[in-house]
Amino acid sequence: MARILLVEDSPMMAEMLLLMLRSIGYDVIVVHTLADGLLKPLEFIDAIVLDLILPNGKGVEIVRRMQDAHPDAPILVLTAIPDDLELAAILEGAQEFLRKTDLSMAVLKRSIEKAIQRQKVRPLYKRVFGTIDAAEQKTEEMKNIC
Repeated sequence: MARILLVEDSPMMAEMLLLMLRSIGYDVIVVHTLADGLLKPLEFIDAIVLDLILPNGKGVEIVRRMQDAHPDAPILVLTAIPDDLELAAILEGAQEFLRKTDLSMAVLKRSIEKAIQRQKVRPLYKRVFGTIDAAEQKTEEMKNIC
């Protein structure tokens, strides 16, 4: 069973998400502030569901801070604000951008599963592309020598 860290400041929304996530089959840890989310040890956390507006932070800055604190956990951004921040959140490290107005158990489950799967292959992706980048750099160096 995957364990999810839910960072949501609204008690009503947190309760609804907690029930949804548990009914899908996830073990859930709920915190209500960014500070609590940043301090939570994540040895056993498989994904983070992060509200984009919290009392002690908002916007892509909280995605960046959470990513810096927990680089091995995929982040799924959850928001009620317009999608003009979607690309910025993804560029800061979020795996998914979910709108509260469009949320269903099926969307939530699919998004979390995809994020966890992508996170698992990330080291392989970095190793392969790091090797390709190194090979291309060596090729360029060799061209300059010849």
